[in-house]
Amino acid sequence: MNVDNFPILAGMGAVLLRLKKGGVREPHWHPNAAELSYCLTGNAKMTIFSTNARQDTFTINPGQLTFVPRGYWHDIENIGNEEAKFVIVYNSEKPEDLGISGSVGSMSVRVLNRMFGINPPGFFDQLNYKSTQDVIIGPKPAEFSSSTKFQTPNSHKFNLGGITPQIQTPGGTAALGTATYFPVLAGLALFLIGLKPSAFGYQLLN
Repeated sequence: MNVDNFPILAGMGAVLLRLKKGGVREPHWHPNAAELSYCLTGNAKMTIFSTNARQDTFTINPGQLTFVPRGYWHDIENIGNEEAKFVIVYNSEKPEDLGISGSVGSMSVRVLNRMFGINPPGFFDQLNYKSTQDVIIGPKPAEFSSSTKFQTPNSHKFNLGGITPQIQTPGGTAALGTATYFPVLAGLALFLIGLKPSAFGYQLLN
């Protein structure tokens, strides 16, 4: 969802991402937007490559937010047995997306082989990229085994669905995913609102 198919948008875009079992959203980055995602269903593993060669790898479960600053490489893999589904929002009405397939697909096989010192026919000849579009890969044959490394708290994720809602009224509740509670956020925020029958959202936030 961007300004092309929803023209009223200004300063925001969104994606509904579905990954089948073993599916991977390949490494990519957004040069003009930060990314905030909310896990609806499934279990996934995310890796973010930050500045100073830092790498953060962690699991994502339903109810958790993840935030990726603008320009950071990241990927996501479904490590569960069911579909993993995410709502992803960007602080741009037309977010740009650059990834491995799109980048490699825009170069000739000859240039890529020369760049990596490979004699033809080589690795890139086998890939046979014919598109500059990025892709979702899957399924992967390798099994994922959880470890303490992936389970430890990470500054890029926040368990919005697991906290006690900061706002509680007779009409419902609101859990706030803002920079006050999720410090890494910049330019984006998310509220998880639960409304009781016949309640109105403005009663919670006003």
